[in-house]
Amino acid sequence: MLRSAMLGIKPSKNFMGYRYDATRHIDLLEQLSYYKVFKSFNLDFYCHAFGIESPKTKGVTGMEVQGLYEAGRIKEVASYCARDIYATYLLYKKWDEYLRF
Repeated sequence: MLRSAMLGIKPSKNFMGYRYDATRHIDLLEQLSYYKVFKSFNLDFYCHAFGIESPKTKGVTGMEVQGLYEAGRIKEVASYCARDIYATYLLYKKWDEYLRF
């Protein structure tokens, strides 16, 4: 939105809606930390807490992605990213079923 405004273009979508409205967009980290009232943790922590396989279980962590990319190991990066997306989806499903009001 800021970039659009800097370029003199009115944004077609408002990404700054009401922070606590979880009907159109949610930030799982904000939801799971109750909007930073409690300490927030990383995806790996929440996966373990909710019984979801962490993307890190296959030996690659987010800290290694840049090095893997630079080494041309793109399939490993893609595989890690896919596991990360899937774990986030499963965590969302837990939130949706048990914590959404």
